[in-house]
Amino acid sequence: MLTIRNQGRGAGKTTTAIKLLEENWDAFLLVPYRHMIKNYYPEDLRTRIYTPNEILNGFMSQRKYRKAILDDCFLCDPVTLAKLHYYLGYNNLETISFATINE
Repeated sequence: MLTIRNQGRGAGKTTTAIKLLEENWDAFLLVPYRHMIKNYYPEDLRTRIYTPNEILNGFMSQRKYRKAILDDCFLCDPVTLAKLHYYLGYNNLETISFATINE
């Protein structure tokens, strides 16, 4: 199942994603760029934060999760984003995506 939460800039998307990650130990977080992990996320959660390319390249193959939380992953390349959503759906991962989508 895919849930998209469209929120404006500064609406607390990252804060909400961090709270969800803290509450759900069977969840992992995806961010578009590796440098974002050091700048925006607590150190104790960083072992469960990945980029889409890490997921698609099999970096997580030995780990078992049931939920994926995407924080601003709409900043990714559209092809990577499509492959990522296919991967998440194929593996039956519940997916919550926080994003700012300009219409």
